[in-house]
Amino acid sequence: MASDEAFSPNEFRIEEGDSQQVRLIWGRDNDERQVVVLDRTQLPAVLRELQKQIEYESAASRGLDVLLSGKAARVAGLGFAPEPDQFRLTVYVEVPEESEGVEISLRFSKADLVKCVSAMADWLEHRSDDS
Repeated sequence: MASDEAFSPNEFRIEEGDSQQVRLIWGRDNDERQVVVLDRTQLPAVLRELQKQIEYESAASRGLDVLLSGKAARVAGLGFAPEPDQFRLTVYVEVPEESEGVEISLRFSKADLVKCVSAMADWLEHRSDDS
C-alpha cells in the first residue's frame, strides 16, 4: 500500500510495549495491518484531538436536527465516492429559510447499496410504466 493511500480498518486493538510506549494496531479482514507506536507522553494530546472530533460530530448532528426540523429543504446536489469498504453518498441540502446549506454524508455497506440501487431501479421501472 502506498504511504499516502487511505487505510480503512475493520478492527483496532492496543498492545502495551515497554512502560514508555503503546502500540495502536489497526487491521483489515485480509490481515493487512497498520501499527502506530506512541510514547505515553503523546497520549494526552492524541486524546484531546480525538475528543475535538467527537464533540464536533455531536454538535453537527444536533445542529442538523434543529436546522431541518419542520422546514422545507431542497436537495441541491449529490456527491458519490466509492471507498474500499463502503460507498459514500453526500447530499447537499439547501434550506430556503437559512442562509447556508447543509452537507449530509451517508455511508453504505455493499449489501445496503445493492438494496438501495435495486429499490431505485424498481421505482424507475414503475414510473416509466405510469408515463
